[in-house]
Amino acid sequence: MKNWIYIFYYTIFSCFVFLHKTQAQNELLTVFERDSNRSASYEECIDYFQKLDQRFKELNLISIGGSDVGDSLKLVIIDKNGFTNPTLIRKAGRVLLLINNGIHPGEPEGIDASMMLARDVLLKPTLSSILDSVSILIIPIYNVGGSKMRNNFTRVNQNGPEQYGFRGNRNYLDLNRDFIKSDAANTKTFQEMFMHWQPDVYIETHTTNGADYPYNLTLLGAQKNKLNPVIDDLFYGEMIPYLNKAMEKDDDPICPYVNADGSLKHGIYGFMDSPRFSSGFTSLYHCFSMLVETHMLKHYKPRVESTYRFLMHSMQYLFEQNFKLRHTRKKAFELDRQIDLFCLKYKFSKTNTDSIYFSGYDTQMIYYPELQINLHHYNPQKKYKTLIPFYDHFDCSYEVQKPKYYLLPRAYHEVTERLRRNGIELDSFTRDTMVEAWFYKIGELSSASSPYEGHFLHHQVELKAQKMTYPYFKGDYIISTKQKNIRYLMTVLEPGATDSYFMWNFFDGILQRKEYFSDYLFAPVAEKLLANDQNLKLRYLEKLANDPEFKASSSKKLAWIYEQSALVEPYYRIYPVARIE
Repeated sequence: MKNWIYIFYYTIFSCFVFLHKTQAQNELLTVFERDSNRSASYEECIDYFQKLDQRFKELNLISIGGSDVGDSLKLVIIDKNGFTNPTLIRKAGRVLLLINNGIHPGEPEGIDASMMLARDVLLKPTLSSILDSVSILIIPIYNVGGSKMRNNFTRVNQNGPEQYGFRGNRNYLDLNRDFIKSDAANTKTFQEMFMHWQPDVYIETHTTNGADYPYNLTLLGAQKNKLNPVIDDLFYGEMIPYLNKAMEKDDDPICPYVNADGSLKHGIYGFMDSPRFSSGFTSLYHCFSMLVETHMLKHYKPRVESTYRFLMHSMQYLFEQNFKLRHTRKKAFELDRQIDLFCLKYKFSKTNTDSIYFSGYDTQMIYYPELQINLHHYNPQKKYKTLIPFYDHFDCSYEVQKPKYYLLPRAYHEVTERLRRNGIELDSFTRDTMVEAWFYKIGELSSASSPYEGHFLHHQVELKAQKMTYPYFKGDYIISTKQKNIRYLMTVLEPGATDSYFMWNFFDGILQRKEYFSDYLFAPVAEKLLANDQNLKLRYLEKLANDPEFKASSSKKLAWIYEQSALVEPYYRIYPVARIE
């Protein structure tokens, strides 16, 4: 009899729990789940996470710093114990996943998928065990200003949702080009948060443009050739194949990000995500970094669902491989301390090729009589699956020996502020000192003719290393290279690196001469210099004989002699960051 009573009450209790959870799930339906062509606005998204925060002790919604508008940037922390301190989470042996949504708010799938993911991890018993080994960080919407500029036309080719945000932030910056120059308040906040939490895995959610093909979602991982070898081995050897198989099993196959030049049957190309991009920046710190790109021509519902699946499978992988992920990152940092040569620039290789099976659509030519043009058009009725080339190899084109120290004048406040924010330790000179060290002399260079994200980027910079003395003052900085974040340090301080602070115009003052001469007053001085230095005179006569433009210009003649003399401005075009080797 007692057994029957026990079974009766247990059944009643189970039904109550089931109904309670069902009611909770209904109450916590997202905007997207109520209408699959709607994406949550900024206010709706934050309100939703506030509701989860109030209901679940494991979830905390916090403000982490400024954004480009009045609203602070928000971070969702999901941890089994409700910890909001990364040190406590690390001590508990959990791996940290950071999901970043809405960096381009017109690409909102991750916003809606992350709302459902946060709720389901907390509500569903089949998922909650993931929190034993994984803690989740979510930036609900990164580009706050852009998300508030809602419209339904700027993504002109996109198939839903009915409204979405704008790609640029309130300053009209593309925040996924800002991770080195960090002009935006959002980026500064992100860097402080990233250094504080130091996540193990980074996933950013996007929607792609361009070619048409059957896949709902494509994947862009941090480019493999620039990764520390132990990171590359685990990332491309195990993690990405695991995710590919899991999505295939869900009948939602994915492929690498589709970057092509002409017919897709001729192959797709890898993308070199330099550190200006989020995945390039985060991978400097040995974070396993990925961008997911859903396909704009698919309906909004399958795009969100694909993003949700991918995030869930990523969490499952982290749950299964917790120790291996944490151990691999630790080993990568240890190996960095042993490396003397760092590659800081890469070039695409078309000779080193992989192959992948790719599903696509045949194309046909369509004539537009009003436009009077012919264009290729994809035909979804004509599908194919074939082996195509995958050009995903980049060779190192510029590598630099790690010095023992860099020396930096504190006058470059914007540079030192960024170094500190990215975890670089700076020591100071205690007195004024003339230092003999190696410096770069900046030669010829090319600069952008129009602004790129607010800067006139340099490229094709000619550098000549020379040993010389240079004045450093009390309070200037001595920067040891025996630092955990050495990859970031060399990326920004070596002027020849793709995304160095020199390339981004933080040192442009040295490119303009500050002292000049008067031609009629300098001419007699130049005359004496030639008369007293036979080697200088021979070089002068040789230049006269071989350069008609030089021979015809008095100002060029005087300028040339001035530049060869000891009277020349000493630090013109001298990059002021010394290398102590």
